[in-house]
Amino acid sequence: MKSFRTHHSLLLVLVFLTGCQEPSEPMDEGLLVAVAQVQSTPESPAEHYTGEVRPRHVVNSAFRVGGKVVDRLVEVGDRVQAGTELARLDTTDYQLAVEAAQAELESANAATKRAAQEEKRIRDLTARSMVSQSEYELAKASADSSVAATRRAERMLELAKNRLEYCSLKAEFDSIVLSFPIEKGTVLPEGATAIQLARVGELEAVIDIPENRVESIKGLEGVVTLWANSKKSFGVKLREFSPNADPLTRTYRARYSILEPTEEVRIGMTATILFQSTIQESPYKQIPMTALFQNEGKPSVWIVDDAKGTLECRSVEVHQYGRDIAWIASGLAPGEYVVRAGVQKLDASMKVKVWEDTLVSSGYPVSRLSK
Repeated sequence: MKSFRTHHSLLLVLVFLTGCQEPSEPMDEGLLVAVAQVQSTPESPAEHYTGEVRPRHVVNSAFRVGGKVVDRLVEVGDRVQAGTELARLDTTDYQLAVEAAQAELESANAATKRAAQEEKRIRDLTARSMVSQSEYELAKASADSSVAATRRAERMLELAKNRLEYCSLKAEFDSIVLSFPIEKGTVLPEGATAIQLARVGELEAVIDIPENRVESIKGLEGVVTLWANSKKSFGVKLREFSPNADPLTRTYRARYSILEPTEEVRIGMTATILFQSTIQESPYKQIPMTALFQNEGKPSVWIVDDAKGTLECRSVEVHQYGRDIAWIASGLAPGEYVVRAGVQKLDASMKVKVWEDTLVSSGYPVSRLSK
C-alpha cells in the first residue's frame, strides 16, 4: 500500500510539472488580412450614368404605294449609300396604270386637235357672217375643254409613272439598316414601315437621370466611355433633355451628342457618361467597395490597429457608391487602414495581421504594417 501511494504522488507531480511547461510550438500570430489605406478626395466625386449609344436620326422608311414585296435587296447591319435600292414591289398593276394613262393622253390629244380645228372653222365662218356668234362661242368652249382634258391626262400619266417608280424603295441618305421586318411575298399597305434606317454621322449617348439630380447635372461637363473600351473617352454635349419624367422609373431622358466619335463607337454599345462637379465641397474619403458591409443595418468597415493587431468595427456615412469605389462622408480619417477583403468573416475579437503576399495594387496605398 505504501509503495502504491508513493508512485501515485510521483505521477501527480509529473503531471503538474508537465502542465507548467511552455508549448513546444509558437502560437498563431493572427489572421492574415488584406487592407487598403483611406484616401481623401479634394472635391465631390464624379457622377456616372450608364446608357446606350444611339444614332441621332432614325427614319422608318415605307413604300409610298401598297403592293406585294418581290425583292429584298439589303440586310440588317448593311451600310448603304444615298440612292441605293432597298426593296421592290410587284409593278404589274402600276405598269398597266401607266399604259392606261398613256392611252388616255393620246385620246385627249386627238380630241384637242379636232376641237381646235373645229374652233378655227367656226371662227372663219363667223367672220363671213355664215354662222352665229353663239355657235362660235360653243366651239371655243369645246376647244378649251379639250385642252383642259389633255392637261389632266398628262397629270394622270405623270402620277401613274410616279406610282410605278414608288415600287422601288431607295435610301434617301447614307445610312445603316437597323431593322428590316418584311420578307419576300409580304403584302404591304401604302405607308406601312418597311425598313428602319439610321443616318450615318452623329451619334448620341442616351441616359436616364433621377429627378433629384436633374438641375445639378444640366450644368456639368462630362465625358463618355464605352464598356467595350473603358480606357478611351469622348467629349459629350447636351443636345436634348426631356421635360417629362418616365411614368415608371421617374427619371428624365437626356441625349448627349458624342463629339468626334471613332469607328469603334457603334450603335447599341453600352455607354457611361461621367460628370465631374466643379463645385468644391468638404473632402470625401475613398475606400474600395469591397471594404463595406452591413452591421445592424448601417454601412460599416473594419479598421486595423497597427500596433495591437486588432480590429474595430466602425459605422460610416456613405456619400456615393461607385462601381469599385465608395466615397465616405464621415466615420473615417485619412491614413487609416481598412480591411478590403473577406469582411463578412471577421470578428472584433480576432487578432489580425496584414497578409503582405496578397497585397495587390488597386489604385489605393496598401499597408506594410507587419514585419
